[in-house]
Amino acid sequence: MSVFLGLAHDTSFWSSTQRDPELVAVYLRRLRTRSESVAENVAPSASKYKSFAGWYISEEIEDFSWREPALTLALTEHLRQLAVRLHELSPGARVAISGFSNGQSDPKAFELFWRSLLKTSSIDMFMFQDGIGAGKLDLNTLPLYMEAARRATEAEHCELGVIVEMFQQIDAQFGPAPLERIVRQLGIASHEYPWRVFGFSVPEYMSPLDGAEAERLFAEYVAALP
Repeated sequence: MSVFLGLAHDTSFWSSTQRDPELVAVYLRRLRTRSESVAENVAPSASKYKSFAGWYISEEIEDFSWREPALTLALTEHLRQLAVRLHELSPGARVAISGFSNGQSDPKAFELFWRSLLKTSSIDMFMFQDGIGAGKLDLNTLPLYMEAARRATEAEHCELGVIVEMFQQIDAQFGPAPLERIVRQLGIASHEYPWRVFGFSVPEYMSPLDGAEAERLFAEYVAALP
């Protein structure tokens, strides 16, 4: 098992980044300071473990919200400086970040947005959230954005991972998705594109330890294995 350790997480991230670009830049500097402090404290212990793969930047990035040039610049500088510091603290370890599309920008714009972020940030892995569970994308449009993510990461020599959302939303409640839908998501993620695939999230939605529905999905998944 390989482990990416998450950095500082701020529950007010989404609201704090919907402001004037100068205020957002100040907010990101403060958030970066917190993340760097976490990494500085943890790195000496983490480096002793073979399972330590690197760092996970906790900010989830959605392309449309950052489309204003001043916001894009603030985000790019935030990620650049944070990734540089993380590589200094843990030479050889990778830096990963996740992101998604709401489908409000077209796949080409999504590709160009991520190319601009990855070009200067020295991030090693982009984990693309497929957005199916959250209803951001559907199974017909997903391959278009996944292909855009592939082009962006290949152009900037970055590894691509795909996060398969294993949940569904019913009446404002989140629960395990049907196995048939998850299998279709896995087909898109792993059969057509040979990238690293992650499940979000097995402990919550496909574990016998998390209730009857999650146990049912776990049993169905195991039974379907070749």
